[in-house]
Amino acid sequence: MLRKAREPQGLWSEPSELVHSSKYDQLYGGFMHPWSSGEDLYFTMSTWTDYNVALMRARIR
Repeated sequence: MLRKAREPQGLWSEPSELVHSSKYDQLYGGFMHPWSSGEDLYFTMSTWTDYNVALMRARIR
């Protein structure tokens, strides 16, 4: 899930789904990547099933 705010203290938006466990089984440990800038949000996503880490990109508008 992703929520947006102009400041760290909020007011926060309603959550938006970035990734769902129906497509990626047993998700955990999403972390922001420093390549994120502008509309591109890069994050790492881990899974328990095969204990693997993927670099993901989401376009945020």
